[in-house]
Amino acid sequence: MEAKQMIKFNNSDKQFYSELKKRVDNYFKENNLSKTGNFNMYLKTVFMLSAYFVPFILLCLNVSDSKLVWFLLSVLMGLSMAGVGLCVMHDANHGSYSKNKTLNAILCFTTNLLGGHSINWRIQHNVIHHTYTNVHGHDEDITPPGFMRFEPHAERKPIHRFQFLYAWFFYGMMTLMWSTTKDFKQIKRYHQRGLLKGMNTTYQKEIGIIVLSKILYFGMMFLPYFLVPQMTFLNWLVGYLVIHYIAG
Repeated sequence: MEAKQMIKFNNSDKQFYSELKKRVDNYFKENNLSKTGNFNMYLKTVFMLSAYFVPFILLCLNVSDSKLVWFLLSVLMGLSMAGVGLCVMHDANHGSYSKNKTLNAILCFTTNLLGGHSINWRIQHNVIHHTYTNVHGHDEDITPPGFMRFEPHAERKPIHRFQFLYAWFFYGMMTLMWSTTKDFKQIKRYHQRGLLKGMNTTYQKEIGIIVLSKILYFGMMFLPYFLVPQMTFLNWLVGYLVIHYIAG
């Protein structure tokens, strides 16, 4: 998505921001709270990652040849994938998971572990969304394909009157697009807009990381298909789509 025009904000009056920041800082100080993750956060991380990988390992170990069991394990992986994204990946990519920058950087790659790409997520969310929150033509979070309409300034089409019916189906395809085509299109767009420079990286480097991540990701996801004799490609595909549809 190309920005239609440059937007500049008047930040000469910082009184509200300064007061808000002071009150927030005081809240954490007075209540002896850390602004980064604590033990509960680490416990939640272990739980979410375990809830994602344990069902996957059970599938690979062929603990059951029941298609219903395969389906239920896929459902659990989808729920856990959303949990990892919301509870671990999000905070790590914001740099707020831990005071340890190395740990934050490592956990940023849970994005790639789930089929996405960390740099793309950080640019779309941290840079674009948090700078131009809900601004038409700038915030990619409210700029879906043309058959969807998320905000009043977007072009209204006749099909949008049925959006309340079909939107639910397409919502579930979000992470599926991550794992296939979106990252390649997005990194090219961000390169053309000069946004990769702000992340201290290059287009060539990120393309290499994306390609390697996809190879490792799909190599991992295909393991049950290769390790379970009774599992057909259609069985695998249904499970894969269930995981992503629920997470999306």
